[in-house]
Amino acid sequence: MPLADVFTTGVFVGLAAIFFAFIALGLWVPRRTSDITDKKAQRAWGEISRIEERDIPEMVEAQNRYRRRRGVSTRSESEVRSAVAEEQLDRLDSENARLHVERSGQATEEAGH
Repeated sequence: MPLADVFTTGVFVGLAAIFFAFIALGLWVPRRTSDITDKKAQRAWGEISRIEERDIPEMVEAQNRYRRRRGVSTRSESEVRSAVAEEQLDRLDSENARLHVERSGQATEEAGH
């Protein structure tokens, strides 16, 4: 048998083995495809986004009614979103600073040992 025929046969046998291994995994592993691809979570994020698009303007309007009753100036949705974004960035910065201090403390301890 020529060397090319041995190689070709080996390639086809290998491909067939890989194919049957995937089929066997599909039959014996109890997880569904949606569990692996996490489609439910993707759908959930889309639903959350639609709910927020509807609810945020309602919440801003309710807050503005309360502010008008107290005699305080109202805020637009963009002002509220900017304030929230700034607060989230501040939280992320403080968490990054905390992690940096924590890591540098661990590095100092390791260097001291």
